[in-house]
Amino acid sequence: MRIEFSKEFRRDLRHLNDKQFEQFKKRLTLFANQPSHPLLHNHQLKGKLKGYCSFNITGDLRVQYRIEGNLEHGTVIKMVCIGTHSQLY
Repeated sequence: MRIEFSKEFRRDLRHLNDKQFEQFKKRLTLFANQPSHPLLHNHQLKGKLKGYCSFNITGDLRVQYRIEGNLEHGTVIKMVCIGTHSQLY
């Protein structure tokens, strides 16, 4: 799996405090190694966000991403945005 970050995602990361950023790094590592781990609550989104997926960083902080395709060596995951539940939905 290859993980890429959108411009919006990189901008959103700058708004995280140090604790949130450390939690993000830990969950990103977990996601890269075990995307279906129960701590992530990784799931597909519905409605206007159909085609996107989400996983938890903390109780309220979430990452939205989409699967962009497959390469010879694995899937390409594009991290689209990160924020609180109310910011993203």
